[in-house]
Amino acid sequence: MRAFVAVQLPEWLKANVARVQASLKWHLRAHHLRWASTRQLHLTLKFLGEVDEEAVPEMTANLEMAVAAVSPFTLSVGGFGCFPDGERPRVCWLGVEGAVAELTVLQQRVEEALLPWSPQEARPFVPHLTLARVTRPVRGLRRDVAALPEAMIHETLGSWEVKAVDFMRSVLLPQGARHELVKKVGLEGEAK
Repeated sequence: MRAFVAVQLPEWLKANVARVQASLKWHLRAHHLRWASTRQLHLTLKFLGEVDEEAVPEMTANLEMAVAAVSPFTLSVGGFGCFPDGERPRVCWLGVEGAVAELTVLQQRVEEALLPWSPQEARPFVPHLTLARVTRPVRGLRRDVAALPEAMIHETLGSWEVKAVDFMRSVLLPQGARHELVKKVGLEGEAK
């Protein structure tokens, strides 16, 4: 099965992201962008790719041990940007702020727990929510991103407490991927 580990967003925050995404769709309508489904919006900690379903119980047991001592923490969503940069945008995203140091520790624990089944990611962890992917570069995207209203680029959409990570299955369908929860793993460290 195709799998990943993620932090889920509350539904009210997804609704806020959907509002911003609709505005961005209008502002960037001249470009070839494939917009992410806000229904399935999540913060990816580790993409595993194809894994053997028989290994899932051992993987989730490792995950439980790795994150058990991590305390819940608060994150917020806001700030618009592009990867790799504004000069050659390929992915449009919203930033993740707040307890990013705690989030990074959590991500490293997840990464280490799942090393037997998936190699370590070569790129550094940059927490973000993917809003859209550029399907075909068109001249002027950088200019149009730079012309977005300042409030949209820096708007904070809300904060939420991270209390768990989810081991997810991604089922690829003609209309796009469908994400299914395999196991929710709680953060059980003492709250700060």
